[in-house]
Amino acid sequence: ALEGRTPPAEACRGKRPVFQHGRWSDAGIWRMEALRPGNEIEGLAVIEASNTTLFLPPEWRVRIDEHEIYWLTRRTA
Repeated sequence: ALEGRTPPAEACRGKRPVFQHGRWSDAGIWRMEALRPGNEIEGLAVIEASNTTLFLPPEWRVRIDEHEIYWLTRRTA
C-alpha cells in the first residue's frame, strides 16, 4: 500500500555538505530502510543504505512505488 509523499521523520538523518558542480551545498540525508512506498524526495539528497548509496542531484526527484522500486525523474523548470 502506498503511504503519503512525505517520508517518516525517522527516515531523515539531517543535512551534510556535498561537493557538486564546483561548490559545497547542503544535501538532505535519508535512511533508505526507513523510506516507505509512496514517499518522494527532492534533490539535493543522499539516500544511504547498508549496501548502497543513491545520490540525487538538485534537478532530480525520486518516488518509491508500491513494489519499493525507486523511480528517478528530472524536475521540470
